[in-house]
Amino acid sequence: MKASILVIFLCILMITTLTVPTVGSVHPAAESKIGLNTSQPCSRSDWFQLQKLLASDGSGGNEFGHSVSVSGDTALIGALGYLGKGAAYVFTYSGSSWTQQAKLTALDGQAGDLFGCSVSVSGGTALIGAPGRDSYKGAAYVFTRSGSNWTQQAKLTASDGAVNDYFGGSVSMAGDTALIGSPWNSDNGSAYVFTRSGSNWTLQAKVTGPDSAFNVDFGWSVFVSGDTALIGGPGCYSGTGGAWMFTRSGSSWKLQANLFASDGAAGDEFGKSVFVSGDTALIGAYRRGYYTGAAYVFTYSGSSWTQQAKLTASDGQAGDDFGYSVSVSGDTALIGAYRRGYYTGAAYVFIRSGSNWTQQAKLTASDGAVNDWFGYSVFVSGDTALIGAYGCDSYTGAAYMFIHEQQPTTPIILGSTTGKAKQPYNYTFNSTDPNGDNVSYYIDWGDNNTSSWIGPYASGTLLIQSHSWAKKGSYTIKAKAKDTYGKESDWGTLMVTMPLAYEPLYHPLLKWLLERFPHAFQILRHLMGP
Repeated sequence: MKASILVIFLCILMITTLTVPTVGSVHPAAESKIGLNTSQPCSRSDWFQLQKLLASDGSGGNEFGHSVSVSGDTALIGALGYLGKGAAYVFTYSGSSWTQQAKLTALDGQAGDLFGCSVSVSGGTALIGAPGRDSYKGAAYVFTRSGSNWTQQAKLTASDGAVNDYFGGSVSMAGDTALIGSPWNSDNGSAYVFTRSGSNWTLQAKVTGPDSAFNVDFGWSVFVSGDTALIGGPGCYSGTGGAWMFTRSGSSWKLQANLFASDGAAGDEFGKSVFVSGDTALIGAYRRGYYTGAAYVFTYSGSSWTQQAKLTASDGQAGDDFGYSVSVSGDTALIGAYRRGYYTGAAYVFIRSGSNWTQQAKLTASDGAVNDWFGYSVFVSGDTALIGAYGCDSYTGAAYMFIHEQQPTTPIILGSTTGKAKQPYNYTFNSTDPNGDNVSYYIDWGDNNTSSWIGPYASGTLLIQSHSWAKKGSYTIKAKAKDTYGKESDWGTLMVTMPLAYEPLYHPLLKWLLERFPHAFQILRHLMGP
């Protein structure tokens, strides 16, 4: 009798351990199949104002923002009216904001120096022009950083300088090379190249413009990049203007090219502003078309510079002074129009694709007002744009930092594309942010279940989330990423199918036994003994 009962229980047990898949199911080995989302990153991008920078001791008449420069995480901003002598302020970027690190003043500063009229920063070295020094004979000052401390390293002057030369009206710094404009030297103007060895600065060369043109203002604008120097002379040829490219070989500088606008006309003042980035030069002509203004792109190929494009504002009007300030970084150009809207001002971003340039954005201050002079000075470096507005708040001045905020890449979703309902599966989500910002994720599992924003995590970090679907069916997992500034990606998707629905089959005899003899398994255990 006991043996019969045991056999019956064993048979029932064997039956109840079997599971039968529903129609249309696949072998459980299919669980290992991995799906990959191949959606491409979206190319949309925006410029937005990150921060308004102010001097810690700003006051009316300081004209903070008269000149600006950026090098990596360091910004330098001139305030030529500070205490009548002038100053320059260093800001550094850490995390998500810019903070003032130092205020720089000349050790021998005097009223009327115009210290900060022009500025340039390269790594831990700052070059600041003071063209009003000694009755406009002019000077330029070099400061260096150690840790977070800045000290004056040198005062640079022209050995042949004279009153009203305006030496230091424009400056540019690149590594151990300083280029300083003196636009009224010897009538036509000059530019001086200084080089550093250790902590000592010496004059390497004096560069002059064309002798045939009087009042060229050669050196009104200057820019140096490596062994290339671009010098503007907006006064040449009755104010048509020009710019001259020089290259260095050893310690000698030689003229490489004469640059003129293809449609130049008297009074355009082409060369009022200049900038170089690699094989691209950008030159402003702010008086073009009744002060509507224009800017011209030149590129170097082989052995010559040629005009690639003429840039104008899409909404340009007479009196805007578009091109008074210019800057270029790679395929991005930034052009100021400080008189736009009754001196409220604006700045325009253009981008290059191939050899074509198109306007990408018009930048204005979030709190812009008449007479701010926003766009009087501009500087773009990668995805960062710094724009001076020295007329802001009764000429106290301000500078505005914008960033080119690109959306995170479309999330890639990895995980099983088929499996069993009611069984959890792990999925990984990954997105990177072009700006290096942290990202958060939002997930829609396709079954009316969604997550809140998960994160933030460092850009490129893999996020692993588990989910199970209650019913058989096909589902679309969707996920998007959002960066620190709220910029969202496109949706990434992954299709999954849950065709397997495993349900235990209860044998009628077992069901009958359990209903009639609820303690049957206890009896079986007793019958089998210890």
